[in-house]
Amino acid sequence: MLVNKLSCLLGAAVFLLIDIYILKEVIVPLTENSGWYGLIDKIAVGFYVLGGLIMVALGVVTLNTFRAFLGERFQRGLRVGLLSAFLVISHVAMIAGMADPRLDSDYRVLTEERSAASESMMSADTSFSHSHGHEHH
Repeated sequence: MLVNKLSCLLGAAVFLLIDIYILKEVIVPLTENSGWYGLIDKIAVGFYVLGGLIMVALGVVTLNTFRAFLGERFQRGLRVGLLSAFLVISHVAMIAGMADPRLDSDYRVLTEERSAASESMMSADTSFSHSHGHEHH
């Protein structure tokens, strides 16, 4: 039981530090600079952070913080529920993290507009050089 509690508390501490890092170094800069690829990208990062928050909550419950209010049996059920939620949330984050961001319709529109604009610029350049590159007799 001691190993279980220690590993849970260690996991909670690690996820708290990771969540703080992600918030400071990933979420804020991407939001300020409009660097998100689309909704799938936001889901992946958001669910990862949410999973970390659930793990922190699991660590708090593991410390028997609410035993006086909730009772031992309810607290055990809450731990099982939080662990289950963590597993589901972390799998959603993992699947969204592996998904191709081009599946997002907003991402596709942005990249198609950019590629169409660059293709039209390239075709204008080649037609200009092609039509003016010949010698006239």
